[in-house]
Amino acid sequence: MIRIGIIGTGFGRVVHIPGFLAIQNATVVGVASRRYKRAQQVAAEFSIPQCFATWKELIKCSEIEAVSVTTPPHLHEEMVLAALDAGKAVLCEKPLALDADQARRMLEATRRAGLVHMVNFEFREIPAWKFVKQLVEAGELGSLGHVNVNWIVDSWADPNRPWSWRADRAQGGGTLGALGIHVLDYIEWLLGPIKSLATHLKTRIDQRPNESDMLRPVNTEDCCHLLLELADGTPINLTISSIAPFGRGHWIEIYGEHKVLIIGSDNLSDYGKGFAVWEGELSSTKLRKRVIPRELQFDREFADGRVAPFLKLAERFIDAIRENKTDVRPSFDDGLRAQILMDLALQAQEERKWLDVPAPNRM
Repeated sequence: MIRIGIIGTGFGRVVHIPGFLAIQNATVVGVASRRYKRAQQVAAEFSIPQCFATWKELIKCSEIEAVSVTTPPHLHEEMVLAALDAGKAVLCEKPLALDADQARRMLEATRRAGLVHMVNFEFREIPAWKFVKQLVEAGELGSLGHVNVNWIVDSWADPNRPWSWRADRAQGGGTLGALGIHVLDYIEWLLGPIKSLATHLKTRIDQRPNESDMLRPVNTEDCCHLLLELADGTPINLTISSIAPFGRGHWIEIYGEHKVLIIGSDNLSDYGKGFAVWEGELSSTKLRKRVIPRELQFDREFADGRVAPFLKLAERFIDAIRENKTDVRPSFDDGLRAQILMDLALQAQEERKWLDVPAPNRM
């Protein structure tokens, strides 16, 4: 039984704790929050035996063998390095860090420590994505023509939604880090390496009320437009908005030589649910919904659609610890790669030009 400590009681409470508690070979024995009362409440809610007022106390706890980090990105590096130094495996939320330099230091630390390390890129575990990956790898599309990704939701459309770290670049906020980092990861996982990119980022709601109901400036993007080119020359149009009332949801169109594949969900309240796959044959004028194979589907569903894919990652994390394997994916290697791509996207915005992307083996 692998004993887990959870750092953070926001996303940790709604996704990480339920996920780990559903694993037969794992148990959550501690939770930490900067607000000790909050840690006490979450511990009581899930019958977790220990709660901690600081993350450092949790990491020092000898009963804890592995740590799940669910805090804002600007806190990740210090927490992860301390956990690795204490001999604990780490599963970290995305984005892995504030920038590639931090992510690279974290990856190097895992290699020195020889410990299991993973990043929560949960879209790799959603059945629709796994099915499309199978179809692409089987050559059903032939050569690629172009790809469109549209992720248009309303999570931050209300200008009265309070200011938080998500509105602050220095803390790792912004729609590119919240949503775009997933796309940058799954594009390469599904279709191959990106070789160049250009970016247009925009802040449309530029202030939000703080706890005192005073307006505070927002310095992170809420609309993202990226142009990507794969190593094989395939162009990709990527549009993400978190401020779109009645947005269409999350859709990917992959146009190939022989057919088109579409992954889509119009669920605006839960970005882990509702995905299906359609295909269009060149000989037909209608899309056909594909049945996702049973072996790719989740064994168990949860009220929050993000828990089921996280559970798959967490199970692999626990199995890797038990079997002493350190090559499990998505790893800090993948976290660093996505961070490099996000850093370049931000640089392209500043320089207003296309930038070349290093090949993955040159990281």
